[in-house]
Order: sequence, then structure tokens, then C-alpha cells
Amino acid sequence: MQRSSRALNVLLFLVLVSLVASGQDGDVSTDATESIRGSDPIPVTGTAALFINTAPIRAEVVIDGTPVGATPVLVRDLRAGMHVLSIQKPGYVTIDEELTLQDGEVAVFTHRLEGSEFVASFSTEAVVNGQRYERADSRFVLPTGTYQLSADGASMVIEAVYPLESAFRTLLYLAPALGVISIGATLEDVWLRDKSTSTPTPATFASWTATTAATGMLVALAVDRRRFFEQTTIDEYSSTLTAAEAEALFRSGEAALTAGNLASALADYARVVAEGADSEFVPGALYKTARIYQLSDDAELALPAFQLLIRSYPDPVYYDAALKAIADIHEAAGEYDQALQALDRMLIFDDELFPREEIEQYADEIRGYQAQGSAGGDE
Repeated sequence: MQRSSRALNVLLFLVLVSLVASGQDGDVSTDATESIRGSDPIPVTGTAALFINTAPIRAEVVIDGTPVGATPVLVRDLRAGMHVLSIQKPGYVTIDEELTLQDGEVAVFTHRLEGSEFVASFSTEAVVNGQRYERADSRFVLPTGTYQLSADGASMVIEAVYPLESAFRTLLYLAPALGVISIGATLEDVWLRDKSTSTPTPATFASWTATTAATGMLVALAVDRRRFFEQTTIDEYSSTLTAAEAEALFRSGEAALTAGNLASALADYARVVAEGADSEFVPGALYKTARIYQLSDDAELALPAFQLLIRSYPDPVYYDAALKAIADIHEAAGEYDQALQALDRMLIFDDELFPREEIEQYADEIRGYQAQGSAGGDE
């Protein structure tokens, strides 16, 4: 790394250490394994492993009624057979799925969540549902729906529109009008019709029926309209980066990495990790950040980044690669026990990327180094 980027590296290192200390445990494994597991990637007969990932991330996952963490999450030693999977995230439609897992399977479930909210940004002062926000460039989380935009001097005014507003306003005028017609028809029956009978004429009966129906619908819509505005909460967007901005930064980092500009790529990836919040690109940015540090021979920064990825962002695309990198770092430092533990946790479900024979051979080589070290210490 260049000397000018060292401050950024130290800052990100502190962020990574704090996240490792307080982050969620995305790998909910019992991990009762021996060393490399031969042809069966699952340690216990009759079990499977399941990666669950969503876009955006940090959606709560419940399997068979038991919470297992927030996406991305890895569940090891899951009983083979059928399971009910539920994924929930505020502002998004809940997902309920039935999955059938085979014995020894490493399954991957991914889903792009359907949002019920969106983020709006205004470069001027904004008045949102009657509340004025003085700060320019304000961002708001708005429930999906229709909004009315208008200007109030130099301020932008945005107001939620009730979906049945036109029907409500029509009934607001129609119900009283029908009431007047019904009263008129009743008076006509009383004063101008035959007074020997109290039965209203069919026209009067029909008018009162229409008035009653219109009034009932108006009351129901009024209650629903009030509930709509009470539940339509608009909050300021707390994350620094929107989903689109996080994606743009990640793409920028990819372009810089392809061009060989590691410092620029690192800066983009680091922003996605630190400010991307629930962006689906956070795991990838974290892995690329760790790889840049590793390729730059900065194990002090690479190791906690890889560990954070395994612990809090076990994405199936990067999981085994991160564990292999952790093993490499420990092996280079002569920490053979930690290297073997990292290899032991690999699921090795992508034989093209990590052929099982090569990983087993690597583990045997490390055991050889370990034995040589033990023999040397005994002399």
C-alpha cells in the first residue's frame, strides 16, 4: 500500500476489529467436525448445510419457527428433510418457503426481497407530511405509494396520497346530496301523497337505501383513511449510502481493481463496507478489501477482514475462499493449528474452485510442517 493510504487502512482496521467484536454470528454451525471430511462435506449423517442470502442483506431468518440469524447466514448440521423457511425485514414483503434438503447437501437459497418502501432524496428544503426539514440533501424512507409534490417558496412539499382518495372525496359530496334527496322525498310522501298510509314510496325507500349505503361507505373510508395516514410514517434515511450508491461504489472499485489501481479500489470497497448498511454488495466489498490487504502482504489487516466475513457475512460466493485465505495467513505465520481449523470449516461445495483433493493435500502438508516443528522442539 502506498504511504498516503495508510491512514485509511488503520481506520478500516479499527472498524473491522469493532465489528468482529460486536457483529452478528452469521455462521450458526455446531461445527462438530474432524479434520478434512473426505467425500462427505457434512460432519453428521442425516444432516445438510444451508446458505441463506437476500438482497438487501440483514433480513431475519426463521427456520421451523426458530430464529437463526440475519442474512447472509449459514446453518450447519440442519436435519435433512423438509423445512419451513421464513424471511422477514421491515419495509419488505415477508417470504415463506418450504425447502427439502438431502443428506449431505450444501444448499444455497437466495432471494431478492420485494420492497414496500423506497428512499427519496431532495436537494432543497423539504416539507414531508407537514413536517419541515431545513437541511438540504435530505433523504427519506417512504412507503411505496402515490405522493403529491408541490412547491412552498423554496421548499419542496411532499404529501402521501390516500389510495382511495378520489372515492372518499366523491362520497364526501355524494352522501350529503343523497341525504337531501331522501329528506325531500320523505317530505313529499308526508305532505303531498295520500296520508292514509305511512308506507314510503319505492322512490323514497330507494333514496334512503342509497343514502345509508353511501354514508356507511364514507364512514368506513374515513376510518381507513385516518389509519392510512397514521401508519404512513416517513423517516429520514439513516444510512450514508443508498443501495444504488453502494452498488455504484462497488462497481467503481471493480473497475479500479481491474485497472490495477489497488489504492482507489480499496477506498471504494472500504466505503461500501463502512457505509453500505444493508447493501447486497457489502460481503463482496469486504472480501475484496481483505484480498487487497493479503496481496499487499498486510496480514494484520487482511485477517480480521476475512474473519468478519466468515462470522457476520457468510456469503456462499466468498465463504470457502475466505477460509482458505485465513488458512494461508496462519500457515505463513507458522500457526498450524489455526490453519487446520480454517480448512476444517470449509464446506468445499465448489469442486472447480477448490478441488477436495488439493485441500486435503494442503492440510497434509500443514500437518507435516506441524510435525517437523514438534520434532524440532523435542530435540
